Amino acid sequence: MGNVGDEKCSQPTGGAGGRIRPNREVDRRALDALGPHVQAIRKLAEAATERANAECGVDTAREHAAELVTRARSGGADLIRTAETARRDARLTYRDLFATAIATGWTAEQLDALGYDRILLRPRGHRPPNPAGVAPDGAA
Repeated sequence: MGNVGDEKCSQPTGGAGGRIRPNREVDRRALDALGPHVQAIRKLAEAATERANAECGVDTAREHAAELVTRARSGGADLIRTAETARRDARLTYRDLFATAIATGWTAEQLDALGYDRILLRPRGHRPPNPAGVAPDGAA
């Protein structure tokens, strides 16, 4: 077997139009010699693509997580508001019905004996007396 370029251009080896046929053995040896280099670069290119996709995946996950946290906070705040509204409404209804029971002839003591709480009988806007020197909640 000869080396690349051993074929003489002036001596056609046959084929259509007197062209030189490629030396398949030389091609195979060249590919064999380049194979590890080509494989290494192909694997590196694949790894670069995977790394870029992973970076995008982290950014996407962060954005999605932030959206979830925002929705969760908003949903949590809505749940609390709904529960507080229900509590307020239930307290007002209880207070009004307790007062109605008193108005129909029940005494507070009788209702106490039955387990009904009088704490909610305070009129709207009423605050308990403030002991001297104690600041109201939220005051500095």
